[in-house]
Amino acid sequence: MKHFLPRTVIILGLVSFLNDTASEMITPLLPLFLTATLGAGPAIVGLVEGLAEATASIIKLVSGWLADRGWNARKLIVGGYTVSNTARPLIGFALGWGWVLVLRFLDRVGKGLRTAPRDALIASSTDEQMRGRAFGFQRSLDHGGAMFGPLLAFGLLQWGLSMEHVFIAAIVPGIALVLLLLFGLKIPPRVKPEHPPTRLQWKGLDARVKGLVLASGGLALATTPEAFLVLWANQGASLLHGCRCCGPRPVA
Repeated sequence: MKHFLPRTVIILGLVSFLNDTASEMITPLLPLFLTATLGAGPAIVGLVEGLAEATASIIKLVSGWLADRGWNARKLIVGGYTVSNTARPLIGFALGWGWVLVLRFLDRVGKGLRTAPRDALIASSTDEQMRGRAFGFQRSLDHGGAMFGPLLAFGLLQWGLSMEHVFIAAIVPGIALVLLLLFGLKIPPRVKPEHPPTRLQWKGLDARVKGLVLASGGLALATTPEAFLVLWANQGASLLHGCRCCGPRPVA
């Protein structure tokens, strides 16, 4: 039994860390950028984020279908990460919320293209005994990047950079991960299956898969979008600051 993760899993884990670092340098600041800098209202913030997430979900179905039918998984993965990490830093040059909408759409297209083939590649690169460890490794680095990205953005803002410059700076980890994929990700030639993939039908799914899908859908419907949490937190901080400024002052 092997005790070390395959090279493919390690590369994809590092790529996930760099990608989430780049993404989370931008995502927490984006609602404030839309409202405070570009003058958009909360409805526009909801439109941008709603369209972005819906796009990613739909494209995941398409990319998974393509990967099952013999499309080159490496091209889908590299292409998806490249699209996202090209579109995101360009938000720093946006002059209106329409540009942000288009660039967020492209960012999520990239996410949809890469996610299903990447997960399928991790699964096919490991045996059953190591599969949980492989996905745990990838997800831990993914969440590690999601923690490091906002901290890096905060540090850059404290250093004196504007939000636009922080967005543009996200291209650095983006370039690093694309180079890592191009020169580090090696996929053996795929063996063509003897039988074509079966058609996806709800009634043919395992009961555990159905339960997971329903639970995930219910959780998604009940979850407040992070963009609105950021706006509410910012409004609360502004209100608190106003109360402190306008509150009673000691008499000299």
